[in-house]
Amino acid sequence: MAGLNGLQGFKVLNLNVSVLPAADGSNVRGQVYIPNPTNISVQMGDVTQNLYVNGQYIGNNTIPNLTLVPGNNVFNFTGISDQATVLNLISTTYTNGILPVTIIGNSSVVNGQHIPYFEQALQSVPLHVDLDVGSALAAIGLNVTSSGHSSSTASSSTATATPST
Repeated sequence: MAGLNGLQGFKVLNLNVSVLPAADGSNVRGQVYIPNPTNISVQMGDVTQNLYVNGQYIGNNTIPNLTLVPGNNVFNFTGISDQATVLNLISTTYTNGILPVTIIGNSSVVNGQHIPYFEQALQSVPLHVDLDVGSALAAIGLNVTSSGHSSSTASSSTATATPST
């Protein structure tokens, strides 16, 4: 990941949550922005990442068929969120709806085969984002934050990641 500048500039875009899971079990959808400052394309396959808030697991997401090409990349992702844990965090500690999420790579799978060197690299570079979950929840009519987000003003979330050192 060092050659990719530690994924600096990584952003979560257009975060959407669902009360009811889709057929695949996912209850979160969105997009990620990943800049590639190199002139090399990297095929990483289906990339799964675990999500934590202060060390507490809150879910995972999967970016299917991730191939980084030189320049700016935007990929769709789906995720499975532990909604009870997220709602508890928002109602008790992060009442503004902004969760400090740590993203740690879990797996990289191409054609059913794990790619250990990508998995090790993804696991070694945790990303940190301040994720506006309150706005995403407000967009579906769940106003759970103390900041008074409303469903008419919030439809997506954008978060910028900072790699750990």
